[in-house]
Amino acid sequence: NGTNGLALVVDPRLADGLINLGTMRASGGGILLLTGNGGGAFINTGGTIEALDGSQVQLTAGASITGGTLATAGTGTFYNLGSATLNSLTNAGTFIANNASTTTIAGTITNTGSILISSSGSFTDLSLSGNGTLTGSGVLTLVNADRVLGSGILTNINNTIQGETSNSGSLGTNLIGIVNQSLIHANVSGHPLTVDPNVPHGPVHPAPLRREPAQSSCRSHTG
Repeated sequence: NGTNGLALVVDPRLADGLINLGTMRASGGGILLLTGNGGGAFINTGGTIEALDGSQVQLTAGASITGGTLATAGTGTFYNLGSATLNSLTNAGTFIANNASTTTIAGTITNTGSILISSSGSFTDLSLSGNGTLTGSGVLTLVNADRVLGSGILTNINNTIQGETSNSGSLGTNLIGIVNQSLIHANVSGHPLTVDPNVPHGPVHPAPLRREPAQSSCRSHTG
């Protein structure tokens, strides 16, 4: 548990990392800061990392979390301050990637909450490390100069991918394949959501690509 406005820094070493089989929590306005500065990973399989109302869990310096659940309550929030990796885990809360950050995803991300890639002008990346899957019926929101890129194929089983990429951002960036089984939704008036899969894979979308209101647009192109 944290103290209002102050951070508890957790920085495991490379040799051992940190194995969490219980709960790591920020509460009472506190900040739990998980850093990869020492090179160690956070193995959270079977565990929970949570930010309660008014509190934050912050990820920085390449912090890597594998397995388990990320959860929030009330206004509690997870933030990627710079660089972080989410590997085969469940996001059951609010996750925000700060402007100019890179969030790498690997394996299956069960997103039952919301993920916001929050560019305010700089390229802000969601990077795929090999083939990856989004499931859990949550929401992934793109804004401004957000880019979804990396390597492999992104399979969207039942998330809503929404927003806009009006400042040279892109869903795909001509680097990844996209298999959409749910909804890609351009829903910001006057701003395009650009979908740009790479040539070898191209887009596969047995489910809707939608634009609304009338002033928004969904642009799809390959190459």
